[in-house]
Amino acid sequence: MPKAFNEDICLGQRLLRDILTLWVFLEKLTILIKYLHHVFISKGSSYEGYLLSIDDSYEALQKKSKSSLFNRQNSNVKDCSIVISKTLPAINNQLNKSSFRINQNSLIDSEISVESSTPSGASEIVKFIGDEWQNISSVSPKNVSSNVEQIKNSNKIINNMQDSHSNSLERNIESNITEDTVSKNDTDNTLGASSNYIPSSINEINCTAEQICNENMSTNLNFSNNDAPPVDIRDVYVPVSKNENMGYSLKRYFCPYCKTLQKKFARHLELKHKNIPDVQKFIHFPKGNKERRVVIEKIRKYGNYLHNTDADLNTGILISCRRPQAKFQSTAENYICCHHCKGFFSRRTLRMHYKKCNPVYEKGRKNQLIKGKQLMGYIQYRANHVMRRKIMPALRDDNISRSIKYDELIILFGNKLCDTYTLSHQYDMIRNYLRLLGRFKLTIKEINNKISDFASIFQPENYDDVIKAVKICANYDSESQVFQTPYNVTTLGTILKKCARIQAAECIKRKDIDAKKAIEDFMLLFDNDYPVTINKKVLEDRANKRRTKQIILPSKSDIQKLHTYSKNLCEEAMKILQKGFDLNAWKKLSDGTLILLQLFNRRRAGELERLTIENYKNQETIDQIFNADIFNNISEDSQKQAKQFVRIVIRGKRGRNVPLLLHTFLISDIDILLKYRSEAAVNSKNKYVFAVPRTSSPQKGYIRACNIMRKFAANCGALVPTSLRGTMLRKHLATYIAMLRVEENQVSDVANFMGHDKQIHKDVYRVPNGLIDITEVSRLLQAAIGNKENEENDQNRDQSWVS
Repeated sequence: MPKAFNEDICLGQRLLRDILTLWVFLEKLTILIKYLHHVFISKGSSYEGYLLSIDDSYEALQKKSKSSLFNRQNSNVKDCSIVISKTLPAINNQLNKSSFRINQNSLIDSEISVESSTPSGASEIVKFIGDEWQNISSVSPKNVSSNVEQIKNSNKIINNMQDSHSNSLERNIESNITEDTVSKNDTDNTLGASSNYIPSSINEINCTAEQICNENMSTNLNFSNNDAPPVDIRDVYVPVSKNENMGYSLKRYFCPYCKTLQKKFARHLELKHKNIPDVQKFIHFPKGNKERRVVIEKIRKYGNYLHNTDADLNTGILISCRRPQAKFQSTAENYICCHHCKGFFSRRTLRMHYKKCNPVYEKGRKNQLIKGKQLMGYIQYRANHVMRRKIMPALRDDNISRSIKYDELIILFGNKLCDTYTLSHQYDMIRNYLRLLGRFKLTIKEINNKISDFASIFQPENYDDVIKAVKICANYDSESQVFQTPYNVTTLGTILKKCARIQAAECIKRKDIDAKKAIEDFMLLFDNDYPVTINKKVLEDRANKRRTKQIILPSKSDIQKLHTYSKNLCEEAMKILQKGFDLNAWKKLSDGTLILLQLFNRRRAGELERLTIENYKNQETIDQIFNADIFNNISEDSQKQAKQFVRIVIRGKRGRNVPLLLHTFLISDIDILLKYRSEAAVNSKNKYVFAVPRTSSPQKGYIRACNIMRKFAANCGALVPTSLRGTMLRKHLATYIAMLRVEENQVSDVANFMGHDKQIHKDVYRVPNGLIDITEVSRLLQAAIGNKENEENDQNRDQSWVS
């Protein structure tokens, strides 16, 4: 075969390769046009703004065609034109049917319409040219004599593309309809049927991102996941952004509708869940639109939140908003959920994210960690609602709290405490008990590494290790044989007994007789040895500490200074509030009124600060209107005293009903506080009189009297400000009454008013005073030994000590 003919065949093969490249480009372009045409026409919506202009793309195509197809310089152009004349008419005829008109004289002058799609059929050309059509050399000719017959049949091959295009177009339409049907059925089965969302106007499309953020997406995106089984965070790891061995990897997100992990999340929602209202909120926005990103981000974060908090859905990883670098070695415990957007962020960056995420962010609020922990709910699955939502989220996140979270026996003990102590101010006590058990567990595990959980402690062979761990927790000094923290010893003894009873009950439920017998044997050792070895020594150490403790009672002058300072503060605040509301004045009035109540009634700080509005309104008075019979039968001095005070009853220690006396000027102060509660942004559900405004970030809903007392004592000019404390004021009253030598029935009345037993009043609150011993008892002792110089008549004794 002549060499020139081989070169012509090679050139024709290269031309067909270029035609195929052009064909693939047109195929991709028109598929996109067909998809937009199908979507907007089928929805019945206008799509003027979405039709793609292909002028720029076609100019690029022309340049490519010029450089690769028509700018070839070869001596055998005449032979090549024969090949083109056979193939181009068939291609042009097919493209005309698809609204793509190509001029035979010049491909450059052709026009493209966007009303239909490019026909398929590229597989026929590939088969004709060969599988290696992209690698055909454009420099040196090859011996292609075997393809001569195939070139002669090129017209037949290209003419078959018309039928291929018709069949392909029908298949595409059928597949689109089938995909819509399958997606609709999948959506109906998953979340129920929902109507299509189509923007009614351009104003609805042009909504802002902030409106979408603040809008509830749908009832489908319910952020409460309380009923789901909690994830064990110890078995979850955080994927890194770049692995040393595998390099970068695509991040996967959890779809909240079909419960699967997806890499192309937005495309997955558009194709599989297009009929869901939440998806339809963004599907009509163009790509790159801010509102579209906001809606997709909210759905994505909600799906990841479900994956990270539901044990049935979790795949062993924690999907964070930003994956950490491998060098930081981050664990799942280092991530917290943002309670506003439900995204998972590192503890170090959550504060910065929250400022941007929360549209009503206020500087100074520090409760985002607690709210995030409440949403995550990482705790043992048997924990009740109070343990999951109230107790555990407020614990400091350290090794102690981590040892508590997934220990079944400690959680069951916490459940019992939550059922017993239901008041919110008692939650601190529950947390203290749990952390003490956590410290004890970590200590005994260091002594005996065979102990895995708290239930495994109750074995007879572990009793000696228990005693060692108790001494370590109580800071026992072996040289001086003194417990530095005796409270931990007595408390641990009580708690261990309760935990043993709970574990024995669990063994009975499981019908585990051997484990129950081991617990009974352990408690037999405990009851026989612990009171003698530990408790007796602790009582001695505690008595020694009380004996050597120096108690400084406040003086009358310091009490008067504190009273004057608080009253002046209230009067200044009242003058400001009578003109109009001022937040600082409102806070000062609240603080000053609380301290004045505590100074006069000598009540415990916690009892006063938890005064409720309901109790305040149940006031009891003695006047001519109410209790007229009693008022008329008392003396004039008593009537004058009764007109100045109002009595209310509040809850005291251990559920006692204890009285509280309010002076008339304190009543006016409290009325002003209640009047401006709404202006101070106090939560409407807050039931306390001395409530905390919403601008603060408290752990409780009321102000703390102890902190205010400490601040006022330092500012009032007292000589000994440390003596002005709530307990010292109560002891001052008990001691002062004893010095007055009042009658026994009056002592009982004062003890009942203070909210404790008469014996507690005498033994605990009444501080021993040396004045009686030195002045009175000394005379009796001298008289007993016969010292006549000091024998005096009882009527002439000095009574100055009572003044």
